Amino acid sequence: MVYHYTTIETLYSILASYKEAEDKEHFTFWASNALDQNDAEELHYSYEDLFDTLLKVEKNMEDKGVKLSPKKLSEVINWSILEYKIPEEVKYEINQHIKNRDKAPYTLSFSHQEDTLLMWSIYANSGNGICLVFNEEELSNLKTEMRYISNNVRYNRDKNYITDVIELIYDDYLKSIDKEEMLLLNRVYYEGKIYLKIMLELISPFIKNNAFKDEDEWRIAFPKNNKTKVYTRISGSLNLIHYIKVGLPVSALQKIIIGPCADYNKVIDLLLKEASDCCIEKMTKPEFYIKSNVPYRIF
Repeated sequence: MVYHYTTIETLYSILASYKEAEDKEHFTFWASNALDQNDAEELHYSYEDLFDTLLKVEKNMEDKGVKLSPKKLSEVINWSILEYKIPEEVKYEINQHIKNRDKAPYTLSFSHQEDTLLMWSIYANSGNGICLVFNEEELSNLKTEMRYISNNVRYNRDKNYITDVIELIYDDYLKSIDKEEMLLLNRVYYEGKIYLKIMLELISPFIKNNAFKDEDEWRIAFPKNNKTKVYTRISGSLNLIHYIKVGLPVSALQKIIIGPCADYNKVIDLLLKEASDCCIEKMTKPEFYIKSNVPYRIF
């Protein structure tokens, strides 16, 4: 199971949207732009390790007799300009790419932590919110036209994970290049920019600073493309938040935990009524709702 802590107002809005929607198989959730989230190092925290590990992987391959030049991914131009560049220039351009909100992925965040004070305090209105409990396997197999990647977040720069991903991608990249009888530089650039982008998508959203490790996050990342429809809203601190709409299956929702500081009976009455209006049968049963066991109260 994975747990999504949020406010009662957010859940109410989700149900209100569901009531008006034609699709009765999914709830509409908002996946926020990764650079609009509370981690100031989001995406680029793992970047230095990513590039340094890429160089080490290439050196190890060359030490084993693999002839990489002129196919090195570290020397392949970023996916915006077709011209040859040295590794430091590519490194700089990829770093700039990571910091570009227009190119950043959109993410939905969950936790493996059930009913914990930290999560209630930060993400559920200081314990006055709710926690949506989802089946992780169902969320890992979304039926959507959008590309997405789901995975556990690693903390404190998991170099083994980075190395494994780079080696896997590099192997696929070389196989795609080696299919050609004659190696053409434009082919190297074309394939290289694709595989560099895949590398960033698989690594950058899933490596975070160790300071966030207690969140034990599992997330779904949606890489942006030309067809992605982006919406905006204003946060409580008057920041502009960019988001996309994502459908999560109603069947994946297993139960709802009511926050330790929330008025349990009042919340239950509200949600039972909304669930009944939405004709979501499992949510019309009181046993679907559980009160938090955290003995927390606000003075």
